[in-house]
Amino acid sequence: MPIRLKHGVKIDAISPQIVLAISVADSILRELPAETVVTSCNDAVHRRGSLHNVGQAVDLRTRHIGNVMAETFTGQLRSALGAQFDVVLESDHIHVEYQPKVAADRPL
Repeated sequence: MPIRLKHGVKIDAISPQIVLAISVADSILRELPAETVVTSCNDAVHRRGSLHNVGQAVDLRTRHIGNVMAETFTGQLRSALGAQFDVVLESDHIHVEYQPKVAADRPL
């Protein structure tokens, strides 16, 4: 199954890290098996300071896979992407953002 974009989703200014996150999500969903649907990137209106606004976040539909599979998917995606990404299960989607952490003992 190809990755689907919800009508109106814009992907013209997303970061390479978010492209990677979508690809990883798709490979996990194919194994479940389920369809990958991107519901938001840097489109729509997001709160001020949202990483969607700078192409560093993506929302992936989960309402079509059910709660148990959504929780499994979230855990697998979080593990696969690692600490540089925040992966949050919302009511009908998973929010993924690339937000590198800086170690407290590491100079900037």
